[in-house]
Amino acid sequence: MSLTRDIIKSQVVQPALLSVADFTGDIEDFSFTNFQPTHQSVFLNKIKSTLNGIPVTDGGTPYPQYMYDIILNPSIFSGWATIKDCIDYTTNNYSTGPR
Repeated sequence: MSLTRDIIKSQVVQPALLSVADFTGDIEDFSFTNFQPTHQSVFLNKIKSTLNGIPVTDGGTPYPQYMYDIILNPSIFSGWATIKDCIDYTTNNYSTGPR
């Protein structure tokens, strides 16, 4: 029931970044310097909704009554300098709980 850092990066954070920024290449060095409050809100909401939508499984057995979730807010965002920080935070702080 755990997600790898690679899954978080490619299936959660990268789509969230692409929803607010046109970026190619390795995303880990992308800086949040030019993010406006609207970008931040859309980005955080996209991470949360995408993470919530990933099916929870254990060895291939689905657990539809559970979902992945994470606490995200502007205060947490302000602690990130780059996408790498976001990926690391998401990887280390998501949880699994009932829907």
